[in-house]
Amino acid sequence: MAGKVTDNMMHPSMRLLFEWESISSDEMINLTKKCSHKMIMWLARIHSDNKTRENLLRVLGIKIGKFTTINAGIYIHDRPAEFLEIGERCAIADNVTFITSSHPNMSKLSEIPVIVDRYIEEGKIVIEDDAWIGSRAIIFPNVVVGRGAIVGAGAIVKESLPPHTVSCGQPAKIIRRLPNID
Repeated sequence: MAGKVTDNMMHPSMRLLFEWESISSDEMINLTKKCSHKMIMWLARIHSDNKTRENLLRVLGIKIGKFTTINAGIYIHDRPAEFLEIGERCAIADNVTFITSSHPNMSKLSEIPVIVDRYIEEGKIVIEDDAWIGSRAIIFPNVVVGRGAIVGAGAIVKESLPPHTVSCGQPAKIIRRLPNID
């Protein structure tokens, strides 16, 4: 039958994108094995379904706790599996960026000692249980967002934030302490 598209002819990424409601968890894992790392990251970024997005991120090796919600537009710069961990019951709003590695790539800037000492950075980002990350926040390497902490929309987080605090701004500053939720 000329012109008819079957499941065998469709690229796995298209099935993950358009037929996600009818795909079992096992089948999703099998389909992702046929996709590149970049394709899975792209699908996780744009997918309309939170559960599918989280499953795609887990396939990449990212640790995501139970009952966590990750909204569309998540961007993870560089090695996500090694450097990103998200706890239980977290809320990650739309278009949040996690920068696990910051460097000037092939630029000759990487040969300047002050750049190497102060600006080239790589490290893990940990979002502890019950944290809430606002829309368009940017989290840099070597940051821990403490348990029950809130990061305001658009905040730039370059230093770890203690548990049970509200932070906002560029760079993020603590503006309020919250009651302990433990």
